[in-house]
Amino acid sequence: TRALYDKAMAERDRALAVPYTMALQPTLGQLVDHKLFGYGVVDALYDGKARFLFQDGYKILVTGREA
Repeated sequence: TRALYDKAMAERDRALAVPYTMALQPTLGQLVDHKLFGYGVVDALYDGKARFLFQDGYKILVTGREA
């Protein structure tokens, strides 16, 4: 997974990362900045969740929740 992460990050500008919140409406390939996990890329979308590829692996996190 580290090689996949490195490749994904090489193609993206960290300055364009959006902060992760549970209210995020992610799109595939979107770059996020998570307070705990760091930069990650949206890899898959589910109903109310998304899978992100972070440096330390995949995480499925809640998305689309109202604040």
